[in-house]
Amino acid sequence: LFYLLWLAAVQYELVPDDEVEPLPGIGPLTGALEAFAEFFGINSDLVQAAAEVCADEPTMSKGDVRRALAGIPEEERIELLLRVMEGDAHVAADLANRIRGAASARVGGRTAHALRTRMQELEAAREQANVKRHEAERRRAAKIADKERRIRLDALRKRGDKVWQEIEVEVERRLPQGYERAMALLSDLQALAVEQGSQEDFDRRLASIRARHERKRTFIERLRELERGSSGSVA
Repeated sequence: LFYLLWLAAVQYELVPDDEVEPLPGIGPLTGALEAFAEFFGINSDLVQAAAEVCADEPTMSKGDVRRALAGIPEEERIELLLRVMEGDAHVAADLANRIRGAASARVGGRTAHALRTRMQELEAAREQANVKRHEAERRRAAKIADKERRIRLDALRKRGDKVWQEIEVEVERRLPQGYERAMALLSDLQALAVEQGSQEDFDRRLASIRARHERKRTFIERLRELERGSSGSVA
C-alpha cells in the first residue's frame, strides 16, 4: 500500500526526480494489485514499470536470506509470527519485499525519474502497437472490400444490359431503397467503365436516364452526389 501511494506521488511529480523507490518494485502483477492501483488512479504503465524486475536487482542466496531474517529485531519477528498464526496471507509477501528492499538499498534502487521515463516508454510502445494494429485492420478491411468489389464488377460485366434495365426498375419504384440500389449499381458500372475504357458509353446511358427521370428530384439529387463523388475520385 505504501509503495502504491508513493507511485501515485511519482505519477503526479510530487517527489523529486532523484528520490529512490522505497522498495524494489511491487513484484509480479496480480488482478488484485491492478484493481488496487486502478482504485488509486495510478497510471497502468507506471504500475507495469514498477513491477518490472531491474536488471541490476541483487540476487540473494539462502544464506543471505537467513542473515537478513536474523537481522530483524526480535519484537518485529514476534509480530510477524503472530500475524502468521492469525492467518494473515500477506506476511510472506511483506517479508519478501522487506528483504528485497534491504538488498536493493545496498546497490541503489530506481529513481522516480527512471520510473517516469519507463512509464513514458511503455506508453509510447503501446500507442505504436495500437497504430500498427489499426493500420493492419484497415488494410485487411480494404483487401476484403476490394475482393468484394471485384466480384461485383465481374458479375455486372457478365450481366450486360440487364443491369441498366434493373436500374430503370429501381428508379421507377420511387422509393428510397430503390434509389439506393440504383445508385449502388451506377457506381459499380462507372468503375467498370473506367476499367474497360467505355466511359463515353456510360456517360451516354447516364444522360439518357437523367433525361427520362428529370422530374424525380430526389433521384436527380442522388445522381449529382454520384457525379460529385466521381469528380473527386478523378481529382
